[in-house]
Amino acid sequence: MGMKKVINVVLAAIALTGCQQVSKNQINEQAYAENEVNLRTQVSKKLKSGAYAQSLEPLRTLVSDYPSSSQARVYLMELVHAEWQAGEYNAAVDTADQYLNLYPYEKNTDYILYIKAHALMSKSSPGWLSQKVYSKGDSTDISPLQKASQTLSQLTENQPSSPYFKQSLAMQSKINQHLSDHYYQIAVYYRSTGAYTASQERLKQSIAHTEQQESKQKAYHLMKKNYQSMGLKQDANAIKTIASVGQAQ
Repeated sequence: MGMKKVINVVLAAIALTGCQQVSKNQINEQAYAENEVNLRTQVSKKLKSGAYAQSLEPLRTLVSDYPSSSQARVYLMELVHAEWQAGEYNAAVDTADQYLNLYPYEKNTDYILYIKAHALMSKSSPGWLSQKVYSKGDSTDISPLQKASQTLSQLTENQPSSPYFKQSLAMQSKINQHLSDHYYQIAVYYRSTGAYTASQERLKQSIAHTEQQESKQKAYHLMKKNYQSMGLKQDANAIKTIASVGQAQ
């Protein structure tokens, strides 16, 4: 076989291999696209029926395998909602943060913040609004509530026209009042042990977290008693004056 024929055979083989590779790539791309459609259909049916836990696996596959899809942002948003509804609060918070990092200026960030706050509230404990907010030796972690309040602040301060604005203000008020009551009860406990300075610090936090005049007056009264117990008469009188001004307003 002459050299020219050898070259022609080699070139033909390369061309055939190239055609086969293109064909395989086209098949793979088609299967990839079809799989997205199938997963999307599964998710849609499960979300419509309220089967949130069952929607998580296909949603997570869509998020991980289709980051360049035109619907990638929607998949991530739906995953936040589904995780929250399924009771996977830690996952919902993490996915919400992922969304906010990837799409900080896209629409629906208010919704993501709103759901994140709900997840943090649920994560803190089912009875976060219970009357018993603190007792000796209480190990309740209030950091999720603090983070929920901060999350709601992001929404209310940056997106006042959001449809979730009013609900967020109401939620934030409830959370802050709970924190105020929590700090007050800690202050009462510290006073009972003679730790007056520590009690005063908690009372300052209690006042800072409440909008209710009754709660503020209660905290001021205890602050005055702490100053009296420490022999700081001038400071006690100053707090009494501040409290009287608050009552008059």
